[in-house]
Amino acid sequence: MKSPIFYLFSIICVFLVSCNQHDKTKSIDTSQVISEVTNTEKKLYSLLKDGKVDEAFKMHINNSDYRSIRQGEIRNFADLEKLFRDNTAKGIKAYDWKINSRDFIVINETNVLETIQAQRNIISDSNIVTPTGQWVLSTLWEKKGDNWRVAYVHSSTKN
Repeated sequence: MKSPIFYLFSIICVFLVSCNQHDKTKSIDTSQVISEVTNTEKKLYSLLKDGKVDEAFKMHINNSDYRSIRQGEIRNFADLEKLFRDNTAKGIKAYDWKINSRDFIVINETNVLETIQAQRNIISDSNIVTPTGQWVLSTLWEKKGDNWRVAYVHSSTKN
């Protein structure tokens, strides 16, 4: 007959192995996720700087839940797209963002909240650069398939 200590030890071992396997399946490589989001964000801002606003909008999720809150004004995807098209018609050709800082909260492997502080410049058709001040943006990034997309943005200027 085996001692009660043997059974207790067996139960503890099974519990520890179970917990270890559970942790492996739930483990998130946060550095990989942050790297993917950062690379996607750099592509987005590069497209905006190069005046490829239409391509930049393809990196946003176009659905009824999408929101962009800027300076207290709530816009859906269509509203924001119209704003940028109107700005293009007014002679704005590009947006140049200089990122000063980034903070990430990895919610899970498909959702990341990023907050940046940045300087934004607007570039006109005649290449006049107009600073628009310091901005703070919080962006919810959502992974759809293999691609990260902007699902929600809240931005404001910093006084």
